[in-house]
Amino acid sequence: MADQISVSVVICTRNRCESLQQCLASVVGQDYLHYEIIVINDSSNDGTREVLDHYHANTVPIKVFHNNRNMGICYSRNKGVALAANEIIAFIDDDCIAKKDWLTELTKPFNNPRVAVVGGLIKDPQPINLSMVAARGHYKRFNKEGPCDSLPGGAANLAVRKQFYITHPPQNPELEDWEICQIAVDSGHIVYNCPKAVVVHEHYHNLRTLLRQRYRYGVGQTWFRKRFKRYPLNLKTISLLATVLSLPFIALWKILLIPALGILCLLFSNLLIKDVRKGEKTAWQAIISFPIFMLIALSECYGRLVGLFKKPKQINFGVDFVKITDKKNEIFYDGSLP
Repeated sequence: MADQISVSVVICTRNRCESLQQCLASVVGQDYLHYEIIVINDSSNDGTREVLDHYHANTVPIKVFHNNRNMGICYSRNKGVALAANEIIAFIDDDCIAKKDWLTELTKPFNNPRVAVVGGLIKDPQPINLSMVAARGHYKRFNKEGPCDSLPGGAANLAVRKQFYITHPPQNPELEDWEICQIAVDSGHIVYNCPKAVVVHEHYHNLRTLLRQRYRYGVGQTWFRKRFKRYPLNLKTISLLATVLSLPFIALWKILLIPALGILCLLFSNLLIKDVRKGEKTAWQAIISFPIFMLIALSECYGRLVGLFKKPKQINFGVDFVKITDKKNEIFYDGSLP
């Protein structure tokens, strides 16, 4: 215990006071000694202030910063980093519940000074509707521990060295975790996957919120690929778009119907097999939820197309946040920070 690295746990929240209570309870209950908790309240109006006041008064001291208006998750995470007193920043979403040894496992890889970013395992809750069944397995998941190029989870369960973060602040408001990992790999640092550091992501989607989420991710993926000099559209996106765009021609020329149906069956079968292998659902669940899975995939593909023409949002890194003012990376905080 004496050799534990000091950690600042950053939680950004907006209008999720009930989920925030569960998240805070899991963070307060960690079997770890040297850590602080920082909560950025992104202009909530649902009772979040009362929850934070209760914890601050009765449980543990918590640093709290209230945004005057809704600034978004990327800005809020950066504000949390600005407030952090420790060398390691651990991010967890306000609708996640951390296992008791989460911080213990998440910090172990930082014993290697080359490790800049560590990601833990994000588990889904039990699905309560067909949309959530379809979404399971949509992301790649792997349990192999060790160095990697990208992380299977995301910023809902992520730790990073503070100095690395403030030197390379993320600017993609949808996929900042991808951006951090890519910059780390390109600059010779190590990104480490740590599946023993587990959080359960208690997010309960319906079809509408799921499609909106995947659309935003699609936009963010195109921005990411353009920034890092990759082809803006990947093979999966091109295949799905080609399939959809070919449907009117198939209807006009019946001679194409049989070969087109054969190609579609092969494409869909391949997607189904991959979905089962990388997800947490059975073959039967994959089959019955497949139409929704295709809608999810198409929504993401549409987002990727929009990302080709839509300009990335600009995150404000001015006087209200962090300024790196000289070549020595000297950091100044503005007077509004407590």
